[in-house]
Amino acid sequence: MTEPPQANPSALAANVFIEAAKQHLKEGRGKEAVALLQPAASVWPANGRLQHQLGMAMLGLGDGAGIKHLVESVKLEPTNVDRLADLAEAMEALGDRHAAEFWFRRALARAPTREDLIVRFATLHGRTQRYAEAERWMMRALALKLRYGHGHTVLGVTQQRSGDLAKAVGTLYRAVQNDPEYTEGYVALAAALQAGGLPLQHVMVPAKVAADRNPTEPGFVIPYVQYLRDIGEEAAYVRYATRLIDEQMQGRAKDEIGAHGIRILHPDVLLTRIGEFAFQLDLHVKMKKLGWLPPFVTLLLAPKEQVCNQAFLDCWRPYVTVVDDPRLIESLEPLRQRLAFNPVYVRLPDGRSMSKNRAFFAVQQEWQRQGRGPLLDLTRAQLERGRAVLKAMGVPDGAWFVCVHVRESGFLQEAAGTSEATRNADIGDYADGLQEIVRRGGWVIRLGDASMKPLPPMPQVIDYARSPHKSQEMDIFLAASCRFFFGTTSGMCIVSSAFGVPVGGANFFPAGERLVTQSDVVVPKLYRERASGRILSFDECLTMPLALTYDATHVESLGFDVIDTDAEDLRDLAIEMLERTEGRRPYDAEDERLQRLWDELSHSFSTGDVGCRIGRGFLRRHRHLFKAA
Repeated sequence: MTEPPQANPSALAANVFIEAAKQHLKEGRGKEAVALLQPAASVWPANGRLQHQLGMAMLGLGDGAGIKHLVESVKLEPTNVDRLADLAEAMEALGDRHAAEFWFRRALARAPTREDLIVRFATLHGRTQRYAEAERWMMRALALKLRYGHGHTVLGVTQQRSGDLAKAVGTLYRAVQNDPEYTEGYVALAAALQAGGLPLQHVMVPAKVAADRNPTEPGFVIPYVQYLRDIGEEAAYVRYATRLIDEQMQGRAKDEIGAHGIRILHPDVLLTRIGEFAFQLDLHVKMKKLGWLPPFVTLLLAPKEQVCNQAFLDCWRPYVTVVDDPRLIESLEPLRQRLAFNPVYVRLPDGRSMSKNRAFFAVQQEWQRQGRGPLLDLTRAQLERGRAVLKAMGVPDGAWFVCVHVRESGFLQEAAGTSEATRNADIGDYADGLQEIVRRGGWVIRLGDASMKPLPPMPQVIDYARSPHKSQEMDIFLAASCRFFFGTTSGMCIVSSAFGVPVGGANFFPAGERLVTQSDVVVPKLYRERASGRILSFDECLTMPLALTYDATHVESLGFDVIDTDAEDLRDLAIEMLERTEGRRPYDAEDERLQRLWDELSHSFSTGDVGCRIGRGFLRRHRHLFKAA
């Protein structure tokens, strides 16, 4: 008769190693766990629990050899259905779907009424986009356990991914009704409601439940914080974000590795979208150089397949430690969450917490006060290569040029009416401005991607976005070396700004948003009241929360439409930027008065006076929209 494990000295000794390894894994020390378990497994090769733990630890480090230990574990204890399921999921992760199904079915044959196993099997089908099978298995689990929040949530997410949004929303509502303590259900419901285009005031109801229950857990708080930002509720945003910042600053400092001054940037969309790339790194590095952050070493894990522009990443290597070697990224992966630093949530030296968009104004004001210039510059080699391509494009040596980029829907594939789509505009409206640049002797180079509608042929205007000369390095060269950037609130304007290039940005949304240097000029979109057709006054559109409401669906739910900047205002903006970059200050006393009126209306949400102006022609033409004017 086999002795009970608790009375077996051999099993007790093996358990000591297992528990120590589990602690290593919990704290992100996967290599230490494997180093502990490997010799133990050679001493107790017949201990199924030890083999299982070693296999899971090895797979967690990306070592596929761990699978043989999982197989050995189930051979030793073939009735342990949890280990059978772990082996199945490991097989799926290694790309062997058929083996995964085989082991899962063996587990289910032994435990056909274990609803959690059925959910795991259904989830496997969902991950491989076999949504009908996933839904069938999930319904079987729910038949066994009706009040099952996790099961309903997984089913709802599966239905959403399959494209059946209406069914998904209904399922997720049942998840929170049947199991109101299952917090993940509220987060999933909020995401589904937003995907369905509902106004954010409805989306935020379940999101707030999750955030209030778990105020220091980023996965529950960040969605709600983002919704608050999108409807302009900056004060509430700050309250919730402050908890995350405190956890980020204090928790990382207490970590045994974090205490040595190492942080890993949480990438969010930093790597995949060039505007966020430029904005977040520019803000983060400037805060460090001003002494507004502790003097830690900043690591950026940058898998090559995720980086939107390698040439731009290279520009930041003097300021952050870029880790792009796959093996080193893999070894650092267990530390990513422990040492994560998210530059989206910011605390200033005076104790104020705020979103990155608002914080940058305070940072840039101090940066300019100290007389500091842009962080980035092109190398001699980059300049030489860029000028050679310019010549091949037909731009004469010594000619100056302006970059234009007008957002369209092709790149992000955003749906009509979304916040991203509201920032789009029509390149045709910019034609008079482009002709003004050419009339004064400049060239125009249109940035973007091949999905953009072609430009009509115009002298000295190059549709580089659709040309064979387009490359990642040339994108950066053009944005960094043009006389000024002319366009919309696209990521490329932030790239130009990081190199110190003046930006003339139109079609800005929301109305209270601006660029962050004294070289810049912006023109916002106007708002029209749908019921009356009345254009909102500047006093109205610069009142919080509307002034900083980023979500276009929410703006529409308030009864307002957003109006694109017209061709006359765009032409005036081009002329203003031409005059400013010629060294002139083209403003009279009336222009300064109108600018002061705008600044006074913005005072309630301003966090720093960086000197960015509102377009001269726009303020003149629409001065009647100031109540005080």
